[in-house]
Amino acid sequence: MTNTQSPRSRWKLVRLLLILSIGKVFAQSEAISPNPEPPEPAILWAFKNPSMLGVFNKESRWNVNVFSLDYNLSSNTADIQLKSIFKLSADLLRSDVLGTSKISTGAGALDLRGPSFSYRISNRLVVGLTTRARLHANYWEVDGRLVSEIGELTKVIHEYPYVLPRAENSKANITMFSELGAVAAYEFKSNEFHSWTIGGTLKYVNGIANTTLETAQLEGIIKSTPTQTSYLTDATGSVTARTSGNFFGDATFGNLVGFQRASIAADLGLTYAFRKSRNLPINFVLGISVTDIGKASYRADSSFSKSYDVHISPSQQLYFNNNFANSSFSQTTRVFDKYPRFFSRKAVDTGKYDISLPTMLRLQASYFGLRRLSLTSELAVSLNSGKNLNKLYPVNLISVTPTFHRDREISISLPISYQQYGGGNVGLMFRYRGFFIGSNSLVSAIVKSRQVNAYTGFCLDLN
Repeated sequence: MTNTQSPRSRWKLVRLLLILSIGKVFAQSEAISPNPEPPEPAILWAFKNPSMLGVFNKESRWNVNVFSLDYNLSSNTADIQLKSIFKLSADLLRSDVLGTSKISTGAGALDLRGPSFSYRISNRLVVGLTTRARLHANYWEVDGRLVSEIGELTKVIHEYPYVLPRAENSKANITMFSELGAVAAYEFKSNEFHSWTIGGTLKYVNGIANTTLETAQLEGIIKSTPTQTSYLTDATGSVTARTSGNFFGDATFGNLVGFQRASIAADLGLTYAFRKSRNLPINFVLGISVTDIGKASYRADSSFSKSYDVHISPSQQLYFNNNFANSSFSQTTRVFDKYPRFFSRKAVDTGKYDISLPTMLRLQASYFGLRRLSLTSELAVSLNSGKNLNKLYPVNLISVTPTFHRDREISISLPISYQQYGGGNVGLMFRYRGFFIGSNSLVSAIVKSRQVNAYTGFCLDLN
């Protein structure tokens, strides 16, 4: 048999086969590409934007958070080292976060997300239930030297006398509350390339405990005895304290579902998703949300909710090491009432009051166009004004998180962020199936960081 094909026609056939082969490999790689996932499990991402719950994990009927914990502290005076990342103590707050010589402003949060789940009713509708308990703290213009003198566990050598600086009013707020949430996400519009999902969480909020402390026009001099016992003298100004509930002691299941200090709050979110084809995974996600719309309610405890005038003459001494022994932040009025010659009581508070939740506007964007790499970014802006003791202030932040995936079982994320008080930080997160552990400042803390952060948890995806 004679081969009648010319070299040119044979080359055309080879090119055609090559093109078909490449197309087949590309199609197979697209088909086996894992469905996109954010750095955090979908049920946890829903705490930031409830509509995201309808976008991710469409192949899973159930998405369950068994347990997760996240804590964060940051201040403009913090100096955190690597050994402190997974350590939380009063001495850490005084020495490494507040510092012992500067005027400090900062914020902190402890977020415990308990059993929570979502259930996919259809390809368009997801519903769920969330449980959560949070402790949120803000403080402004706090004199680290004064706090150090009052509560040092280990005596720090200072120079004396020390004149309290004439700074702005010092304020501090610590608030604890719990939540039960009913969440739903619905894909209300979609075609081959685009989809829009709306979501919301209606939350029952129970105020567990709150303490605020404010000093105004405080002036004075700190001196020391030859035996290194420090004291405050020649001081004037005023101090106001307000307390409701018992921190951690009132964090019981009964208070989680109780109705003594009930209020209603909400999260709202909208998400747009783009894919190259209906049969392919999502390439790009853009979301906007407003979280923590609402308030937590409290009633002032008359024993610890009082205001005083400060008047310590140059011949009088208020000794920190002795007079403040066994005192706590939420019960400082014990000290004030014990020394009426230094503190004249002006008023007692017994009324109900509300604390605005840490309301935030959030923008999220995620890109999943690469085979093993995804990129997620977030911008979060506080909608509450700062330096207001009746409003919890969440710090502004911006972050970009590249995540490397392997077969949907293992992923490693490198969160890069800039926080209002904590500055720039680089972290590291590891995730294996449902278990994850990480820190947004782990890498930065190798040198030093103004933020201490750690989180861990376990979640499940069930078909």
